[in-house]
Amino acid sequence: MFNTAKDIALFIVALIAIITGISKGFIFFRKKWIASRSKRDKFFTGSWSNEGNIIKNKPTHFVDLTIYCGKRKLLGSFNIRKSDDTDGWVKVSMNGSRRSYSAKCAVIFIINEDVIKSGKVKLNKNKDQKLEWKLIKGDSDFFPETVLLYRSLPVIA
Repeated sequence: MFNTAKDIALFIVALIAIITGISKGFIFFRKKWIASRSKRDKFFTGSWSNEGNIIKNKPTHFVDLTIYCGKRKLLGSFNIRKSDDTDGWVKVSMNGSRRSYSAKCAVIFIINEDVIKSGKVKLNKNKDQKLEWKLIKGDSDFFPETVLLYRSLPVIA
């Protein structure tokens, strides 16, 4: 296969060039992937609300949601109340994971270390840069079944 030292040297140079090209390509695509992941995390992070939504019929529940999303993990809390209740805001915790522009979260309402209500929610980015909430599992009287959430100012609690 290798007859002279020159053949061996050329083989080693070619091998180094191939390995360098592959590693540079890997580094390039990894940077793109990290930037894309960061962009998706940034989309979910912030305050969301459906109050003031006059486009559709009156929602069954009002939701003020605050989310932090980092490294595909999602943590948040939200205030929720039925639309016919004027002063019944309840604070609920949520956590979950994000895949692309979709997240599945567990929502938990706890009082004095007792889980009062729990459920699962799916959050999706829609084409209008809004967040769609869909209840997968849980009490639809306590948690809204579907809600369209808009970016909002941070809720001061």
